[in-house]
Amino acid sequence: MEDEPIRESYSFLCSACGHAWREDYEIRRVHDSHGLIQSAFFLDGQRTTSPLTQGRCPGCASPRVLVTHRTRGRRPRGGAMMEVSP
Repeated sequence: MEDEPIRESYSFLCSACGHAWREDYEIRRVHDSHGLIQSAFFLDGQRTTSPLTQGRCPGCASPRVLVTHRTRGRRPRGGAMMEVSP
């Protein structure tokens, strides 16, 4: 039996050029090649890397990207949420 996917939003801010954007991810539990349960991230239906490993800014290609996590329906632990407009 599979768990229902979790939907989470992440906001990104490039500290080089100031470009800001938000992405909505679906997180599913999957079994890896060793039979262990792992988290798999999906963006627009396509499997992708974790948003915490977001590579580069789509505006300037800088790797200096700050990530803020926002779980839908509840506030994350540990501080205030940064408001970023897409």
